[in-house]
Amino acid sequence: MSKKILVFVVIILIGSGIVGFLVTRDDMQKTTPTQAVSQSAPQTANKRPQGFDKNTFKLDEPGSPWWVVNKKRPLPTGYVPSDLAVPNVKLRLAPSAEQMQFSKLATPALEEMFAAAKSEGIELVFGSGYRSEALQKQFYDSYVAQDGQAAADRYSARPGTSEHQTGLVFDATASNGVCHLEICFETTPE
Repeated sequence: MSKKILVFVVIILIGSGIVGFLVTRDDMQKTTPTQAVSQSAPQTANKRPQGFDKNTFKLDEPGSPWWVVNKKRPLPTGYVPSDLAVPNVKLRLAPSAEQMQFSKLATPALEEMFAAAKSEGIELVFGSGYRSEALQKQFYDSYVAQDGQAAADRYSARPGTSEHQTGLVFDATASNGVCHLEICFETTPE
């Protein structure tokens, strides 16, 4: 009989050990190291900044910094931004060139980005900013003449559908001039 009691006690101990292990393991899986750190840190990642109002700007409002422009959402014919200026960064062309203009609203962020790159030893060049509808037409027509319309439509915006016309978009260029408007910028240190 004592042998049966001993086996029974051993089974109880083994069972208790297994149950204890499973409970502890489940608790460990519920709290990962990432959760432990994030629980002790203030929760700000998912909060919007105070005063943020998603209705301040519109996606389809000319001049809005959130304005989405593409072939399905063209600009009004002849649109010219009212706040163009030449940013205080290294320019590819003379400051008087149309393409060296940029929206005053976005200029502080642009200048900050160029300064940050420079502090890391990278010299960016402002390659092309604002483009009028007429200038975009010149570019597009030359691409059509060179490669055909189907090809041009793959890599160039038709006049009136270019984000450059908003003044909120620019092309960065390497300081040595390599890869301006070419698909090779990713291979440069910049």
